[in-house]
Amino acid sequence: MGTEVERSPIWAGSRTGSALQEGTARASALELADVYAVITYLLRHPEEVEEYLRSREQEASRVRGDVERFRAHHLLDRIRRNP
Repeated sequence: MGTEVERSPIWAGSRTGSALQEGTARASALELADVYAVITYLLRHPEEVEEYLRSREQEASRVRGDVERFRAHHLLDRIRRNP
C-alpha cells in the first residue's frame, strides 16, 4: 500500500545526519522501513533529487514574490482609498 508523504524533510534529514527515527516521527504515516526505502531511492538518484529540491525552492521563491507583490498592491489601494 503506497502512502504519499513529503520526502523533502527525510532527504534533508539524511543529509544533515538526523536519525531515521526522527524522520519517521515527523512523517507519522511512515514506518521506519518506509523511511529506509525513501533514503535508498534518494541515495541512488541524488542528482534528480537535488534538481527536484532546487525546482521546489525556485517555485517557492516565485510564489513568495507573487504574495509580496499582491500584498503591496492591496496595501497601496487601501492607502489611496483612505487618505
